[in-house]
Amino acid sequence: FTVTGTYRNPGSANTGANNLYRLTWWNSVLKETWNKGPFLGLGFGYDLAYNFMWDYFTSNEPSDTRSPHSIVVTVIGRMGLFGFILFSLIIGEMFRNTRRVMLKAHRNGIATDALCYWCMVWVLFATSCFGVVMEGPMGAILFWTLLGCAQNIEGKEERENSERVKPNLNAGEMPDFRFTAPVY
Repeated sequence: FTVTGTYRNPGSANTGANNLYRLTWWNSVLKETWNKGPFLGLGFGYDLAYNFMWDYFTSNEPSDTRSPHSIVVTVIGRMGLFGFILFSLIIGEMFRNTRRVMLKAHRNGIATDALCYWCMVWVLFATSCFGVVMEGPMGAILFWTLLGCAQNIEGKEERENSERVKPNLNAGEMPDFRFTAPVY
């Protein structure tokens, strides 16, 4: 992480420098947020890159970097602990819904469409923790759209299953419990 070794090889052009870049970014944003606005953050108009530029670049080379390359660090920098708590509630709800769909799929022995959508949501979220996926409109639009689709498809599947199981009875009518063999 300290770029003290040889990190260049044909498979990865400059991994060590990239790790140092990200760690410096995150450290700079988190320290500045903690010092200036730990509870409500620094706001959406604040230049999170200013201190990072002084910490990382030793020369006067210009750079237009504006994103800390992590949605979690961005949330903390922009909205502080308050925003982080709200964002954690969203992530907790994502985890709870994914777990419920996974358990249902395991019980039924079949992967559902909802499980596929939840997997896509988690892939985008995981990559956004270490990259700029949700800090620009392209990845963010895809993430929030897939999150909505996962939630909607899960609800749709539950409604369809409950309609199949629930008998359509009029008042006072008894259900018909005769066994019918499945047709294959």
